[in-house]
Amino acid sequence: MGQRYGNDREAKLEFLSLFFDEDITSSKQLTEVQMRDVIAYFKDGKRPVPNWVKFDKNRRQHRYILSLCYQLGWKKEGYADLMRLSDWLKSRRNPVKKPLQAMTSAETNKVINALESMVKKIHRI
Repeated sequence: MGQRYGNDREAKLEFLSLFFDEDITSSKQLTEVQMRDVIAYFKDGKRPVPNWVKFDKNRRQHRYILSLCYQLGWKKEGYADLMRLSDWLKSRRNPVKKPLQAMTSAETNKVINALESMVKKIHRI
């Protein structure tokens, strides 16, 4: 990114805002997944499939899904492994083939039920 935009901070932030379709005011606010997507874009020249795991911290269902990730052991460096969850959401095992933000409450409940059954199976509850 540095080679294309040099030291033009505003141009870099504008690119990131357009790339992620959200207001980016500092590169420090990017998640690990977002950074991977930007690196892949400049490395391969291809825009990655959008991350399906964009959480709304005000939605109880979204917070519970994070909890289920921890219970499943889907952690990386102490945090929930969002890439793994994103990959699962895109897989045939997920009953709802949509990004998390696009799901209705009922659809999110289906995802929660699937994750809960996985937790039960792992912990034999």
